[in-house]
Amino acid sequence: MALSSKLLFGWRNVLAHMTLSSSIAAETLHPLANIVNQTKRRPARWDMTGETTLTITGTTSELEAITAIMIKGHNLASDATVRFRVYAEESQGGAVLYDSDDVDGADVIYTIRPWGEMIAGVDPWGSYYDPDSRLDKVYCQALETVQGKSIRIDLTVPSPVAGFVELDKVAVFFGWTPKHNFDWGSSFATRNFTEQTETVSGGVWAAARPTIRTMDLDFGLMEDQERNRFMGILDQSGMSNDVYVIPDPNAVGYAKFLGASIYRRQNDAGYELVMFDGSAMSASLREN
Repeated sequence: MALSSKLLFGWRNVLAHMTLSSSIAAETLHPLANIVNQTKRRPARWDMTGETTLTITGTTSELEAITAIMIKGHNLASDATVRFRVYAEESQGGAVLYDSDDVDGADVIYTIRPWGEMIAGVDPWGSYYDPDSRLDKVYCQALETVQGKSIRIDLTVPSPVAGFVELDKVAVFFGWTPKHNFDWGSSFATRNFTEQTETVSGGVWAAARPTIRTMDLDFGLMEDQERNRFMGILDQSGMSNDVYVIPDPNAVGYAKFLGASIYRRQNDAGYELVMFDGSAMSASLREN
């Protein structure tokens, strides 16, 4: 079944409720548990000396609904690949409910620049957005929701950057999809915190700062039931917890690269009654 092109909005990282392990011991100062820590730039790190594969597993006794995986703030090179599996039983037992190897292109770690978005004679065929960007590198893969008790993430890393693998955040989550998608006019942008000062000579001096993704989503029609669901999600996640957003699971190219990431909500949770059984809502999100 084809995936819907509507928004996926997650607010609960299943990995935070699983027992995690990795095939290679993480560094003491950068432990495995850091992949579910919601503080930006507190990564987990593995020394890959003599190694080209890294496996991360998670298990729980409870069934968990899973719609997507997201790896944010990684240092993987373009030749690295990802394989993600969901299992029906604990400790990678029982039926395999999802295997990303069955999905063409799901193993590619970077967002590939499509032919139609390339500049003839400038962009090389097969290039990527991520290596040339100041934005955090984000890998994501959506799937039809399954309910399982364990997961496995296999990273194949032929060329470890600086000899190690670093992952800032990893999320496996259920993604809620509204009945009516966000409106035309919703905005997606990058926010650059670089400071600029005019010099005596008339030039511009700049102190480079991080660049982050932002999005402002407007929902012109939320039927009462959908509105109440979304209000409940916003209440549970609050403004101090991460949310996991994929604007369009079928997006390719720059649209995919710019949108999907881990965010924090910045605006109040609320709605405006616009008609019987109809409300307008919005979500202002800043990358974390």
